[in-house]
Amino acid sequence: MPAIPTTAAAAQLLTTLAMRPDLATRMTDLHFRLQADYERLLALRRQRSMLAEALDECDASLSSLASNVCNRVTVARLALRDYTVAGPAQPLAAKVA
Repeated sequence: MPAIPTTAAAAQLLTTLAMRPDLATRMTDLHFRLQADYERLLALRRQRSMLAEALDECDASLSSLASNVCNRVTVARLALRDYTVAGPAQPLAAKVA
């Protein structure tokens, strides 16, 4: 959200107060609400930043896990291919006899 220049914000506030004099009596209350909203916005931004970092960590972990799974699938396929080509391994006693 683009920031409103100070003079434009002041002019807008004066215009609003001119049209709504009842707001002038509530300025302190409005200020505290605005301050609370701003603090909540900052807290939400911090939380979003922390969640984005956690998501990045999860993505990195997921990539690592996916890579490990691919490697293990490749090893399993090679072992299965070797098994189907050579047949099951014979026990040592059967080879000697």
